[in-house]
Amino acid sequence: MSNYLWSFAPANPSYTTSASTPQGTNNNGTTPTQDAIVPMPGLSPAGLVNVVRDFYWTYSPVGDASRAEVPKVILTERRLKTNSLIAQLEYTLGAAVNGTAAVTSNFNSGSCITKLLTNIGGSAGQSVAKAAGKVLGSAVQSTLTDSNTTTQSPFLAPYRNLYITEPTGWVYTLPYFDNNQSTSQNAFSDSGAGIAGIGKLAETGVDLLREFAAGASQLGSPTQYTFIEKTKFYDYPDDGEDIEVEFPLINTGAATYDDVVRNWQFLYLLVYQNRPGKTGFNTVDQPVIYEVNVPGTKFFPYCYISSLNVEFVGSRRELAISIPSVNSVVGTSGTSIQNNSSTKSINAIIPDAYRVRITLKSMTANTRNFMAHMVSSQNVIQTGVTTSTNV
Repeated sequence: MSNYLWSFAPANPSYTTSASTPQGTNNNGTTPTQDAIVPMPGLSPAGLVNVVRDFYWTYSPVGDASRAEVPKVILTERRLKTNSLIAQLEYTLGAAVNGTAAVTSNFNSGSCITKLLTNIGGSAGQSVAKAAGKVLGSAVQSTLTDSNTTTQSPFLAPYRNLYITEPTGWVYTLPYFDNNQSTSQNAFSDSGAGIAGIGKLAETGVDLLREFAAGASQLGSPTQYTFIEKTKFYDYPDDGEDIEVEFPLINTGAATYDDVVRNWQFLYLLVYQNRPGKTGFNTVDQPVIYEVNVPGTKFFPYCYISSLNVEFVGSRRELAISIPSVNSVVGTSGTSIQNNSSTKSINAIIPDAYRVRITLKSMTANTRNFMAHMVSSQNVIQTGVTTSTNV
């Protein structure tokens, strides 16, 4: 196992922007003014931070067979390639015209925006709409497709391109001890939350007919109370499910200096990736999102960390720790952190242990699609008369 988890990749001085590449040309994923955290070359598999297997969150020795049976949550980190407006336009228009090529063409020509505004308000906004469509087309054209291969699953097809993302390379395997196995709540109401447009007009017409029928019944039966049942609509939920993750990271006992540094690096990485970054006077680099998998229990294709809290536990001291130099990537020839020459020493507060609390929020309502994908994506191995699952 590599001594380090990550190194800073310096900002790319050749970063450029153009109409066809609005996000800029960059060979390491960084912005002109910010460094990116990249996995160390010797980390195996690349970018995998397996806390369950490799970190001292328990006094069971690293590599102990009992660790393989620990419940886990797997977070696959992804970077948003577009803002929400562009993503929603692409997703909505993609559904309307049923094809990525058609969306790109419509965006580029501005015809989709023009037709929409013309139908609503006449020809007054045609020129403005066409110009807006061309701008949106240039912004979206190079990043239309989400590179998340998970959404190629037939069960997740309705969510394809809902968020336009790319992998950051980081995958975290964390201990999972939350007591909640599943939560499900449904609601039906007189006015459906998803009804819009013509559906609203139709609903109004039904209400008028029902009132007319109720009035006629009252006239026909003046001594009785009259009531007409109203069909209720299903309210599709707006909010997704919360997932709670809590575990310690231990810096004492059998933990070595290398373990202490890895604990610090892991927490720095997690916090760094989940904070926004200013990239210009009026532009912000968004925090990352995650695909979340609790094997056999929960799956969500798009989640964000709504709360991340790291606490000091026990006594603490200030300690000089070595990390990879900001302007270089450390190789794997060194076998010890202490004697590696390509490092930078910083002072940090190191406690006996950290307590890490993470709340993940699903960005989509929980549907049976996720359950079907979770089961279909398992690698089931037949062993004698029983079955076991590789996760």
